Amino acid sequence: MKRVKIFVFITLAFGIFSYGFVAGVYRIFPFDLIKITKEYILGSGDVGMKPRATIFLEFSPDSEIAMIGDSITQGGLWSEFFLDHRVVNRGVGGDTATDIIKRFDTIESTNPEVSFVMVGINDLYAGVTPREIANNISVIIERLQGIGSEVILQTTLECSRNICGSILEEVRELNEIIASFPDDFGVRIININQPLSDNNGLLSEYTYDGIHLNGRGYRIWVDFILSQNIL
Repeated sequence: MKRVKIFVFITLAFGIFSYGFVAGVYRIFPFDLIKITKEYILGSGDVGMKPRATIFLEFSPDSEIAMIGDSITQGGLWSEFFLDHRVVNRGVGGDTATDIIKRFDTIESTNPEVSFVMVGINDLYAGVTPREIANNISVIIERLQGIGSEVILQTTLECSRNICGSILEEVRELNEIIASFPDDFGVRIININQPLSDNNGLLSEYTYDGIHLNGRGYRIWVDFILSQNIL
């Protein structure tokens, strides 16, 4: 019986190690979540900028619109979505609200007239509370307003319940907190979850992994922005 237990343990350990190795090499689920947690624990944001963010140091064109956020924002081809406007994509995969504050100068350098902000999911996976995230988002808002940019705060995109479980409720808690920001900070807020989610979070037809959007998801997001008569 003892040998059987040892065999089962070794088999499970080998299986977990093998899947972890494959996830790391091919960057499949849960690679992004492991990376986010590792960066938060090790504080890698203090060590240096992420490679994508270093590009922003070299290229900072004047813009009408800055799209600010994490990988969900980064995945959008915003300059193609809004062809009649000068748009910069300042989304960086894995970023938290704190990361955005740290690289704020790379946003300020583009002199955006309007800034769309959406962030929060990575913070929650890293164990930051909704209240702490909201406080950091408020810092982002105030700094953007300080450079004369109109701020459009977008609710944090919900994840699919079958993928993120209880994180979905934390996303909703965060969105309830920031719902008061129009009164507190004089910003405009748009609920991008309205067309993209239902009671179980992000709808499967708009995502490829329960967290990030596919082409149809971005189409809905863009059309929703346009329907708000912001641009």
